[in-house]
Amino acid sequence: MDSNSLPMVSDLHVVSRPVRHAILGVLGVGVFLLVVSILFDTLSTPTVSLEATVADSAPPGADADVYSLSGFSTGSPVRTAVAETLRSETGSASAETTTERYRAENLPTTEFYVCHDGRVVRVAAESG
Repeated sequence: MDSNSLPMVSDLHVVSRPVRHAILGVLGVGVFLLVVSILFDTLSTPTVSLEATVADSAPPGADADVYSLSGFSTGSPVRTAVAETLRSETGSASAETTTERYRAENLPTTEFYVCHDGRVVRVAAESG
């Protein structure tokens, strides 16, 4: 053996057949789990948390960020959070939705106000 060479890894054939199969099985399962993990990560959709609280009024100059509750569809997570807030004794509620569904609402900001029957609810959206 040359003093400048690295030692060689022995071939798997020197290991007994059951141990060889166990080693190859563990390596195969590891690769499979890695691929499955990557696929689930790319297929999952990030969530958005909506926090709704009753407000005294919308701040001055926020006209562009004030919406009517009737402008949201029946199944809208914004409508659900606002309706729950208005019914709540604590004056606050939350809801979760997907980023895709939140973007479909065409809301320009992460904080806006919703009016319903003279009451104002502040809604804050935060990516989760």
